[in-house]
Amino acid sequence: SCFRPLLMKIVDPMDMGDFKEITHSIFKIMKEAGIPKAFAAVLNEVMPIVIEETPEVEALDVEEKLKVCVDIAVAIITHYCKEKRHGEEVMILIMDDVIFLNEHSWKLLLSLANSVESLPLFILITTRPMTVSYCATYAKDPRPWFEKLKGMPETTLVRLEPLPDDVIYRIVCQSLRVNDCPPELAHFVIQEAHGNPNIIRDFVYILEEGERLFTIEAGVVKLRKEINWEHLKRNVRCPRSVRLLISRQVDRLSHKAQIMLKIGALIG
Repeated sequence: SCFRPLLMKIVDPMDMGDFKEITHSIFKIMKEAGIPKAFAAVLNEVMPIVIEETPEVEALDVEEKLKVCVDIAVAIITHYCKEKRHGEEVMILIMDDVIFLNEHSWKLLLSLANSVESLPLFILITTRPMTVSYCATYAKDPRPWFEKLKGMPETTLVRLEPLPDDVIYRIVCQSLRVNDCPPELAHFVIQEAHGNPNIIRDFVYILEEGERLFTIEAGVVKLRKEINWEHLKRNVRCPRSVRLLISRQVDRLSHKAQIMLKIGALIG
């Protein structure tokens, strides 16, 4: 399902919604890939189109339909890349947080990754750490697919390391709109943030507005007197993930705003 917008953009580039033109494009690509057009109706499962089912499709079970879907999707994207090659253009496919991909999306991604050497295609993916405890919450462990992707000769793995303390210090100052901040405050934030820039601003907000730890007067940060840093460390939790960060931000909204946000999330 995560590939649906891309596939629709390829078969319907002008977003005209012309069913006849869309099916014509799909049949043409399938013929080039050696896939009988009798199987085109499997795309009804993953794309907002309706192609009449054939006896060949009716004979397939759900898993078989999804496998054919993957084959057709690979053919569509490969066809698009080959057309771009003539114009010396490169298709850049960016996928965020691939830990959430389902089995068939992984298979599609791996098939594309196998073809990058012969296509004008650059694939950039990101993922949170795939630890045993984290992946245990999924119906199917994504780590074998990720390991297979990492092991491909075309793959370059880049690990994001924690930011250095001096960079975190500058982000703290920028968040507070000051040139300098007290060493004790900077040290506390650096220790708790673990080099993650995404959570610093929210954590600083918690310390300022929630804990009343300091005030800012004329561009100078003034700490509250007699701060027990060890007590703060035990009782004031720095958000450890972007998900928790967003959850805290939502919690700060009024009840009415939270209801509107939930309605908007349902509508999409």
